[in-house]
Amino acid sequence: MAALDHTVDKLAELNPRKFGHVSYPFNRKEVKDHGEGGIVVGAGLTGKRILIIGTAIKEAIGIIKKQGGILVDVIIALDRMEKMAAKEGQADEEPRGIAIGEIKQDFGALALSYWL
Repeated sequence: MAALDHTVDKLAELNPRKFGHVSYPFNRKEVKDHGEGGIVVGAGLTGKRILIIGTAIKEAIGIIKKQGGILVDVIIALDRMEKMAAKEGQADEEPRGIAIGEIKQDFGALALSYWL
């Protein structure tokens, strides 16, 4: 998280007009019922355009929708080329797309991945 914090701060410092409004939230492992509470820490999501960077994409999409955010795209640092789950009645050995394609298909988001 420190790297993301530093990146957002540095972008705002270098070009405040373009990046000064950029913020970042992250989700907790479980909902907190005291203090500031909730599942999201940091900037609120309501009405904001959200770029997911990381893993647990379907979980993140669910949180974004519940919190009123707008999913823009997804960036995955390491694509393990996992196959999409088999549909009901589909044999495991039948050809299927990769899981990253399922994000575009099911949620309409561009999912980018990079080989490191």
